[in-house]
Amino acid sequence: MTVLYCAPELLVFQRYSKKLDIWAFGCILYEVCCAPIPRKAFTTLEAITAYYFNEDLSPPQIVWEKLGGNREEIPEKYKIHQTAVEKRWDGLNILFASIFRRNPEERPTVMELRENLERIITGEVPNLSDYRPMVRV
Repeated sequence: MTVLYCAPELLVFQRYSKKLDIWAFGCILYEVCCAPIPRKAFTTLEAITAYYFNEDLSPPQIVWEKLGGNREEIPEKYKIHQTAVEKRWDGLNILFASIFRRNPEERPTVMELRENLERIITGEVPNLSDYRPMVRV
């Protein structure tokens, strides 16, 4: 068991379910999406439990600031791809908000994840509920 990929219900209450793997997958997917700048979805056990108990904390999201960048500093030759990349980030952020639901039963299934990842790859919007706070980044 990799502790920083553990779902909070396992850490706090020792409750096991299939949805633990969804959480762990989300942690790994987040790291992959943030490469090559190493970023973890949750950096400590305290961060996981704080997120679990504090509804005001947003789920991990991909935004320029977390990647250490500034959208205005993108080299001109890459700007043509910027809108497409940010659209896919938005789709991934919807996916992360679903994966990191505090109630495990509200997390998507493996098949829903697969379907929605395919939608994001093709430039479509995920068909999952958007659980992100109303303020979009």
